[in-house]
Amino acid sequence: MKAVREYDVELDRRKRVKLLDPAFTSYHVQEFPDGRILLEPKDLVVPVRFDGEKKQKILGRVWAGQAAVPEEGQER
Repeated sequence: MKAVREYDVELDRRKRVKLLDPAFTSYHVQEFPDGRILLEPKDLVVPVRFDGEKKQKILGRVWAGQAAVPEEGQER
C-alpha cells in the first residue's frame, strides 16, 4: 500500500512523538525489535443502551440462573 503522507518526527523532551493532523483520536501501537513502530487506528465503540423491557428480560435471565457465567479461570 502506498503512503498518503510521509514526514519525519523527533521525540520531545518527555519522549513523546507528535502526529501532525491525525485522522483518529486513539491508536493501537506495536513496537518491533528492529525499531519500527506501527500505529493502527482504534475504533472506540459506543456502549449499547437497553430499553426498560429488554433490560428486565436480560436481568430476569440472570436472576433465574439462565445467563452464561464465565467458569473459573476464564476472562470476563
